[in-house]
Amino acid sequence: MLPFEFSIPVSMEVSLADILQGIFEMDGLLTYADETLTIECQAKGMLSRTSLVETFDLSLDVLREVVFKRRIAGSKITLRPKRLSSFEDVPISTNAEIVLKVKRSDRKEAEALVSHIQRIISYRGTPGSMSPVPFRVPDVGLREIKGHLYLEGDEFLVFDVENALVGELDTNRHLIKVAPRALREVDLSKGRIRDRLHIRPKSRDLLEAMPGSFKEELRLKIRRKHRDDVVRLMYELTRLMSRDSAPGDERAGSTDAADAANSANAADSAGE
Repeated sequence: MLPFEFSIPVSMEVSLADILQGIFEMDGLLTYADETLTIECQAKGMLSRTSLVETFDLSLDVLREVVFKRRIAGSKITLRPKRLSSFEDVPISTNAEIVLKVKRSDRKEAEALVSHIQRIISYRGTPGSMSPVPFRVPDVGLREIKGHLYLEGDEFLVFDVENALVGELDTNRHLIKVAPRALREVDLSKGRIRDRLHIRPKSRDLLEAMPGSFKEELRLKIRRKHRDDVVRLMYELTRLMSRDSAPGDERAGSTDAADAANSANAADSAGE
């Protein structure tokens, strides 16, 4: 589920000037939560057993780039700001960037964290609407159920669903709209060929509106090549769910394709 949290042990690159001032070691912890990176570091003096612990919070809004590089013994995470002033009060920054060393044992977690952050920075900088995400649901008897999933502004998550009899021309099409606040949770389980998007609503209205049989959640099968699109959709959807978390009576409804022009009115029960 997005957003997620990480805690990774790191060490800092120390300049020669710092060494001459008596600092010979600097270890810390990089924590990620709520789209904020927190660096907690501890500097130890050569002639003293005492140490000073400092904490720095960096919102993803101030970051221009986050880079991960593999090394033989360990790896590095480099943080670069959009503006030089963003790192003015961060003493562990050098040449307008913060370089964090990661042990080989924590490489996998560090790479996953950087990949997640890169996606968010990329999504925020990409103008325009997102591409609809193709999906399939488990077939019901001889009927094939597939469609596209997309956001309609900030108001609705839209399911454009085709319910067809295999080998026949009998095809029904529905538009199902649900407000983000009507959803309890979204999650993605990854597979080699197909991923599965799990959508758990607060009530059964969405489950009953979707063709098929669902007990507690929708399970949509999505080809792996669309993973970036669905992760971006989840990011936006999670943001809207968090923003619209006030309680209410949310319902889901559907319309026939023939009434698509009036779908916003015909599906009032999806968001009110």
